[in-house]
Amino acid sequence: MRVEKLEELKGYINELKAIKKTLVPSDYVYDNMHNPVKRKGFINVKKYMVELARGDVVVREKIVKGGRDGSAVIILPLTEDNNTLLVVQSRAFTKDTVCVELPAGYIEAGESPIAAGKRELEEETGYVPEKIELLGSYYQD
Repeated sequence: MRVEKLEELKGYINELKAIKKTLVPSDYVYDNMHNPVKRKGFINVKKYMVELARGDVVVREKIVKGGRDGSAVIILPLTEDNNTLLVVQSRAFTKDTVCVELPAGYIEAGESPIAAGKRELEEETGYVPEKIELLGSYYQD
């Protein structure tokens, strides 16, 4: 990578570093065992008792962000000259409070992964892809 591009990237990173974090009190809803079950906000926790085929019952929690099921896309955008587009984002709870990452985002209700990828790429970088292909899918746990 060219030195001037690295210096430009460092400038963006410095602009987006968190300088102060303030904990905001939240309203958690607890079950009878004092475990958080739900919070009135962007992130909620749903607790499940899951019965397995072999007869065991295990407790599992599902994090729900923004009321969505969490399906998301990550885009690996390559330009005509084989460069990769990256996004510099403020991420307050990472070590450096800023991340350099691939464009990504949630799949909206009724939206296909391809449509979500196109939308997120344009929202985060301004680029509109001429061609896009699905490389695979997985569940992040």
